[in-house]
Amino acid sequence: MKLLPPARAFTFVAAACTGVGVLLYPTTALSDRTPELTDPVSFLLWLSGHLLYGAVLGRLLAGARARTRLE
Repeated sequence: MKLLPPARAFTFVAAACTGVGVLLYPTTALSDRTPELTDPVSFLLWLSGHLLYGAVLGRLLAGARARTRLE
């Protein structure tokens, strides 16, 4: 199995997590404590959190893969 270069893996994971975030955002309507779905500030904060999570996860996975290659 051919692995993606670390920079591409980072981008892929960040994009995938952001995509999942966009798809799951409407489920916040199921809670009574969430802001309106049309509130752009809440949406951007929520999306930023998912983007940050994806970026950190991508970086960790790329680093783990690099360490595995060195062994």
